[in-house]
Amino acid sequence: MDFHRRRGPVTGIEFEDVPVAARQEDQVDAQRVLQIIRGLPEAYRETLLLRLVEGLSGPEIAAATGLTEGSVRVNLHRGMSLLREAMALPRNEEER
Repeated sequence: MDFHRRRGPVTGIEFEDVPVAARQEDQVDAQRVLQIIRGLPEAYRETLLLRLVEGLSGPEIAAATGLTEGSVRVNLHRGMSLLREAMALPRNEEER
């Protein structure tokens, strides 16, 4: 049931319909986010990757990592806060 709730509505937009420039810009943004996540502490990095890349739920992340669901929630919250902070910095500030 959770799988069906998680799915958004189908929009009918095909990947081929998206302009190439938009796809390239999205890819650059995705690479930037991934680079920032890789720089986070291990606990936050692992839970964020499992949530954002693998699409796992909190309980699924807890089962996969051996953490409690509460710890997963805390790690996701703190990790997302750090990610938001880093994303707000200008690109050249991240490299310091």
